[in-house]
This record gives sequence, structure tokens and C-alpha cells, in this order.
Amino acid sequence: MSIFSLSAGGLLFTENAWIGFSAHHLNEPNQSFVDGLSPLPRKLSLHAGYRISLGTGSMRRDFTHLSKQRYLTPTINYKRQGPFEQLDLGAYFYVEPIVFGAWYRGLPFRPVEGQSNRDAIVIMVGVNLLNGLNVGYSFDYTVSQLGIQSGGAHELSLSWTIPGRNQGKPLGRDTILPCPKF
Repeated sequence: MSIFSLSAGGLLFTENAWIGFSAHHLNEPNQSFVDGLSPLPRKLSLHAGYRISLGTGSMRRDFTHLSKQRYLTPTINYKRQGPFEQLDLGAYFYVEPIVFGAWYRGLPFRPVEGQSNRDAIVIMVGVNLLNGLNVGYSFDYTVSQLGIQSGGAHELSLSWTIPGRNQGKPLGRDTILPCPKF
């Protein structure tokens, strides 16, 4: 069995802000394993954020004069598929090289089939190391009817940013499609 699913999306961004939209399963393909009709509902997503600079500050008071970035980034991510909706609302606080974040996931004022639409409170901490390695940990504290007895959800993330060819040189347009770094 194969299912052809058509999706599209886009992202507009500046150095400090972004807004994007995506639509999945535009053609609402049939996902039935047996004879019959079971269309996969279209999934829509809207996401946005804004980085508020808190300036740079000295991390050490010696001759090195290391100055580190600081910013607060509120974010929003809204998803809808069939009768289900989800809103992630939160922010992360970055004090180079450490990041902290907190989000709420759910739409408590919009029940689904009579059930509360609360899901989780998410906390996150991470560090960006000088060699390009980024390490993060997040925990979803369940606030739905499942409760914390479900154990919540733990996530560990690792990513590595490959240094550019012109590391340390003034930024120039050397790629066809620039990649934003939030």
C-alpha cells in the first residue's frame, strides 16, 4: 500500500523574527488498509517567534573581555488536524552558552469531544558548546487527565553545527538559500 500525500509551507524571517505556515495532506489521501474510505485529515500549522535582544554583557572581568549574547524569545506554534487543535505558547531565555525555556501545550478553552484539551507544561535547558555541539534536555510535565502518573516525557537532543568556510570573516551571501539561526 502506498499513499501519496501533498504538503506545502513557507517561512518568512528576519534576523530577529519569523513567521511560518505549513499544510500537510492537502489532498487528504485515503489511509484505509481495507476497501473503504478513510481520508487523512489536512493538518495546518502556524508558527512564529521574536527574539528580543537583552544586549551583550561581559562574562569575565579580566583581560579577555569576553562578551556574550543574551536574549528572550517568545514563541507560538498552533496546529490543527480534523477536530484536534494544539497551541504551544512559551519562551526561551538565552544567556550564551546556556538556554532555558518553558512552554504550555494545550487549548483548555476548546474541549475535544467533551474532554479537556490540556496537555503539558514543558521545561527545557541546553548548552551550546564552542565546538558546535549543542546539548539539550526537556521534560513534559503532564497536566492532562493522564496526570503525572504517566511519567511525563523526557527528551534529550544533540545537534552539531558544522562551521562555515568563512568562520570569523564578515558575513556575506555565500549560499543560495540562507538558513536562519534562532
